[in-house]
Amino acid sequence: MDSTDIITALVALYGAILSTVVAVREWKAKRPKIKVKTSMGFLDLGRGNLSDAMVFVEAANPGQREVTLSSVGFILPLQRKVFLRQPQGSVRIPCELAPESSCQVWIDARELAALLRSNGFSGTLKLVGFYGDQVGRTHKSKAFEVDADFGSGRC
Repeated sequence: MDSTDIITALVALYGAILSTVVAVREWKAKRPKIKVKTSMGFLDLGRGNLSDAMVFVEAANPGQREVTLSSVGFILPLQRKVFLRQPQGSVRIPCELAPESSCQVWIDARELAALLRSNGFSGTLKLVGFYGDQVGRTHKSKAFEVDADFGSGRC
């Protein structure tokens, strides 16, 4: 092998690597990028009044494609799912989440705690908020701690 063959092989290798990098970037750019965040807070009811404690599940679409969200809920320990059938929020499920937009639903923290207790849980749990889309993908938040005994009168 002379120097011309080595240079040709290196140029071919560089071209193959570059085209692979470009293809992967294009593939990632076309995929949905729903970011889910779960938090606890209060709703501003106006005139200085706040709601009871709420648990919020927010979905943001920083991607370039619209995504239809078809479900929302929480993943419990042991991978059990609880779906929020009629959540309160800024949208109704199913909804079409446009690029560069977000939506949020919420549930009263006491109602969520009662739901957890009715499923046999107690104490502090780590839940994961999720949104499901119409093609079967599940978009998840980071784990979020919730007290299943919140508002039950238990210590």
